[in-house]
Amino acid sequence: MHGQKREEYKARFSNPEIAAKLEKKALQWNSLFSELLSRRGNLSSSSEVKIDIPKPSSLLHFEEADNDMRALQKDGSKQNSDGTIKPKLQPYLEITLALNSKLLLVNPDPLVLWNIRRELLLKSSSDKDTSDLFDLQIELKVTTQCLERNPKAYGIWLHRKWTLQHYLRKYCSQHDESNSINILQYELHLCKEFLNLDERNFHCWNYRRFVVSVMGVLEQSKRCGDVSMKNLIIDGSWEWLQKDMDTLIDSVVMGPQMVHPTINQSFALSSISTNSSGSKISPILRTEWEYTTLKIQANFSNYSAFHYRSKLLPLLVQQDVDQMKINENETIPWYDIYNQKLQYAQDELELIHQAIFTEPDDQTAWWYHRFILDSFLSPPSMEQNEDEDNEGNLENLQSLYIELLQSELEQLQELIEIEDGNCKWGLLATHMTYGKLRIVMVEDDEAYKQEQWNCLDTLMEIDPDRKKRYESMKK
Repeated sequence: MHGQKREEYKARFSNPEIAAKLEKKALQWNSLFSELLSRRGNLSSSSEVKIDIPKPSSLLHFEEADNDMRALQKDGSKQNSDGTIKPKLQPYLEITLALNSKLLLVNPDPLVLWNIRRELLLKSSSDKDTSDLFDLQIELKVTTQCLERNPKAYGIWLHRKWTLQHYLRKYCSQHDESNSINILQYELHLCKEFLNLDERNFHCWNYRRFVVSVMGVLEQSKRCGDVSMKNLIIDGSWEWLQKDMDTLIDSVVMGPQMVHPTINQSFALSSISTNSSGSKISPILRTEWEYTTLKIQANFSNYSAFHYRSKLLPLLVQQDVDQMKINENETIPWYDIYNQKLQYAQDELELIHQAIFTEPDDQTAWWYHRFILDSFLSPPSMEQNEDEDNEGNLENLQSLYIELLQSELEQLQELIEIEDGNCKWGLLATHMTYGKLRIVMVEDDEAYKQEQWNCLDTLMEIDPDRKKRYESMKK
């Protein structure tokens, strides 16, 4: 259905000839799937497997199946009197894996097919009677072909992550650094190509974050010297940043995307060196930041890019602060850190204004607007550093904070006027902004409270379906 309109997809089934072909194809696929499950059961029960030779009338009577059976017998497999054969394990695994590939290329959606594929690959590498069937290029090729059929299938992206994880931990060493980086750069290019086709494909955005995580882990392992690749945590999490930055809030660190094999975790974490000059982490994050900017400017409705940006923003602030600390060789006071956040917030609001004035009804940019004012940039407070006597700095920052909010109110009111007052998201943002002003301008609390109520009254008129919600917001 991907790449087709729903009406066009359904219309195919109204044509009897096409419907008959699709039915036949489905029956063939189901028969092949049954054969795959039978083979998998044989592999699980014993290293000596028995299979039935397909009958000519069977739906499995494909040229590939016939060739597979001949290959088994040429390899020295013996046929029994009951019509079954006992093939050697190696060719049996190879044929089963080929069958799995055939099924996936027709329909890559079933997760069970990817699970079976990983089982086959792991069995081939662990069984003493077989040679390893894992081939990085083959796995990447299979997943690429499957993604061309369905670029939003969970199983395909998960298997590609597993492929990288398995290759780097088992087959790669620090001496293969350039090869590993080339592979990861290619993966970023692949993400770029798929996001050019559909910039809101969150599966691809998620995979891109996984690849960036792996690049960060490899860079960290390079710094600490002789660390086994098996002891690196390659699960898509961004915990490696905690060793690259002096301080980092846990909430901004992206968690794991997949289960990681058991490792000596204490060794892996303690072996990674801490922040150092000449880090390559900074260019990685900065490149990702610039990429989200390009994708947002191409389509302001790109929620995935805005979400990624919300995760990168605190990291860039902390990275700038760490660089300032290196340059000045001293602890950076909290007011300098807050001023850095103010500058970022101003830049981000400019980007948001482009989006909301282009499409005021699109929720995507409004979500990011709330993130900037409600989560990223809180009002300045002496509680951030009670031991310092910095009332002058606090007053200066509060003035800058108030100026930013008031400027934002002007922008929002201009937008609401352009929309003749019928701008739900603009009114909600105005309500929130007045709430922020009430925190720092207590003397004007009642006036700002009345402005908030005016916003809610208007919202009840233009959005009556949520009247009860707006009434509760007044309480």
